[in-house]
Amino acid sequence: LHSAGFLLSPFLPELEVRPDEFVLGTTAFRIIVAPVCSGIDGMALQLAFVGTWLWWARDRLRWPRALVLLPLAVLAAGLLNVLRIATLVLVGTWWSPEVALGGFHSKAGWLVFCAVALGATWLTQRVPWFAAEGRQRSLSAQNPSAPFLLPLLALIATALVTGLFIGGFDQFYPVRVVVTLLVLAWYRDDYRDGLRQHLAGRRLLSWHAVGLGVLVYVLWVGISMVTLPALGAEPPAELETLGPPLALAWVIARALGAIVAVPIVEELAFRGFLLRRLVASDFSKVPYDQWHWPAVLISSIAFAALHQQWIGGFIAGLLYAYAQRRRGLLSDAILAHAVTNALIAIEVLTLGHWALW
Repeated sequence: LHSAGFLLSPFLPELEVRPDEFVLGTTAFRIIVAPVCSGIDGMALQLAFVGTWLWWARDRLRWPRALVLLPLAVLAAGLLNVLRIATLVLVGTWWSPEVALGGFHSKAGWLVFCAVALGATWLTQRVPWFAAEGRQRSLSAQNPSAPFLLPLLALIATALVTGLFIGGFDQFYPVRVVVTLLVLAWYRDDYRDGLRQHLAGRRLLSWHAVGLGVLVYVLWVGISMVTLPALGAEPPAELETLGPPLALAWVIARALGAIVAVPIVEELAFRGFLLRRLVASDFSKVPYDQWHWPAVLISSIAFAALHQQWIGGFIAGLLYAYAQRRRGLLSDAILAHAVTNALIAIEVLTLGHWALW
């Protein structure tokens, strides 16, 4: 509280700092800093993440100096959380309380975590003081995992950044679709060459994959009928304020993202990379039709964690993995996923079940 107050005092002369009540802010906007927002959770997450990374990359690090990253990550997480709290008060005072307590409050915390975690992994791979001799990676070195992971990371990063500026309705959703499609376009040669190699004369369309996509849709809606209070929620009121042209553009972008961008980036990351990476460190040599139960289960759990509907997400992960295994084609998992999302989009737009979006 005192650290955040110190940062805010030059900008807010009327600032109130009441440590006994955990209150920080002004008469226009004040917050109560709960224990969960104190930064302790973020520091613990950094200890867990960086500690796990150091163990994972232990053969590529200089010991014991690599352990310095643990207190550095904890310190960075604490300091950046102070900056987050101070910025939260400024956003609520000068701009919008709804944005401050809506998107900014949570998204800024995740951005801090990602920034520190990625910074720690970057240091271990680029800085000779941490990396074992001859093991630091050149910035120009080709990373075989990049075409599989960067599109999803771009999607998540864009969602986090744009989420800082929304209170409820995500009017910036088209931005994340555009950014994601641009990253996919950047690696288009990799995808085209990989598809030609793995199709090996087989047709791209698989009715079996289509059927699995329909099955996931039926299960997803069935589970949603139990877990969601009301499928027939009204469309976001903010769509009306955008006006017909912009509202139509938003709906088109939302459908394009769900049917095209999301199935491609999520299947590249979870079935194309993670499932095979859990089988062998050199994931590129693991065939797509190899079924390894621990890898399938763990990758499906990770896939479920990315979705609010985690039960349906786990089942979908299993069925998309099976779609990939049947013909040994990642494209079948993408097709099944796209069919599921297309049917959900049709239900949302025709029946008005906006809760599914």
